[in-house]
Amino acid sequence: YLMVAHPVSYHIHVTRNHVMGGITFMWLFTIVLISSFVYPFSGVQDGICILQGFFPSVWVGWFCSVFYYTIYFFLPIGMFCICYGHALVIIRRRRTAVQSHGHSTVMHRNQVNLTKTMIAVSGAFILCWAPVNTHYLLMFTEVMPHLNMTDALYRSLAYLSFINSCINPILY
Repeated sequence: YLMVAHPVSYHIHVTRNHVMGGITFMWLFTIVLISSFVYPFSGVQDGICILQGFFPSVWVGWFCSVFYYTIYFFLPIGMFCICYGHALVIIRRRRTAVQSHGHSTVMHRNQVNLTKTMIAVSGAFILCWAPVNTHYLLMFTEVMPHLNMTDALYRSLAYLSFINSCINPILY
């Protein structure tokens, strides 16, 4: 997004150290956020250590579930829409300016490729993460209390979410 929206400042200010700092921050932020849910709500059930799901009340379960769903699913989708939408607007403006000079084919091809990539990345995220996040929401809010984190359904949904990390490098 920064490279498309602010190409000059991107090349000046986005350095290897900034990229590494951003990656480190996101990893640490994620570890802290996940730990805030895992440790307080972990327990043992039928001799099996369950990493998440023991909430002291139904209200806490609802709050944590909706918060988790919002932070890990809706917020990224919102960021995709805002950043990718703005990038497309900028590319269209540039294409219009370039067309007035008669050089539209390369710009049009780049716009089509970027649009395809953005749709593919967003679609893969939704397809891979919606099932497991919905499972969490339905289980922790006790809308479907028979759901759990120890059966084959949960494991297959978790694996599907992991597949997103494998697909992204191919899509980009």
